[in-house]
Amino acid sequence: MVQYLRKIFPHVTDAENGKEGLEKYIKEKFDLVITDLSMPVMDGAVMLGEIKKINKNQTVLITSAHIETSNFFDLSKINVDGYIVKPFEWHQLNSELQKVVEKIHKKN
Repeated sequence: MVQYLRKIFPHVTDAENGKEGLEKYIKEKFDLVITDLSMPVMDGAVMLGEIKKINKNQTVLITSAHIETSNFFDLSKINVDGYIVKPFEWHQLNSELQKVVEKIHKKN
């Protein structure tokens, strides 16, 4: 996914785990955060919870292979902007990216 995003966006930063992702978030400003729910060290939901404490308006997309009702309930508390089911269907990914890019442009 990172290689694909680098073809579309001028600046893409990646992280190996949620802790590293949060550390990078604290150091830089991002228009969009995309994370998997299942990550080592700190999972994506915990990382996003910390990010939302820093910036409650941060635009966020979640990726996951798990489609469980409890996941959606937990994510609704974090206020995510989109959910991409794995394995990725490029049409769905592009559709979610288009929606969040439009939202970001409206904010700015």
